[in-house]
Amino acid sequence: MDETAPELPPVLRDLLDLIQERVLVERRDSVASFARSFTRRLNQDELAATAPEDLFDRVTSAFSFVDERGLEPIAVRVFDPGSDADAAAGTVLETNTDDAPFLVDSVSEELSARGLPVRRLLHPVRLRAHARADPAHDGSRALGRRSLQPAGGR
Repeated sequence: MDETAPELPPVLRDLLDLIQERVLVERRDSVASFARSFTRRLNQDELAATAPEDLFDRVTSAFSFVDERGLEPIAVRVFDPGSDADAAAGTVLETNTDDAPFLVDSVSEELSARGLPVRRLLHPVRLRAHARADPAHDGSRALGRRSLQPAGGR
């Protein structure tokens, strides 16, 4: 291990171990890199309280969503999470587009105008030259993930 690298939180080490065990060898590096970007901006307390299996499911689901966009200009999915921990956050809205100015603000304002407050915003932007020309890209597109709760609760 590189002694200059910062120590990883235990849940992230466990997540990377799960990726090594379960992800096809030709995709492991891409999924591990995506996992690091995906988790980098998560609240450390929330990250520590998340089971590695749940985090693996979230990361691989998001990676698949990003990766399956192919050459389409945008992809959107909305779902209610399966795990109890995620369900408490509300409905999830994920967008997958090339990064653009004010995109996050525009989507957030539209949701707010509809009485759907944003409870969690993840905005891992991954850049890769030639991603648009390469349909076998490694999930390097922009991904915005929002947990929504209708005004008045569920």
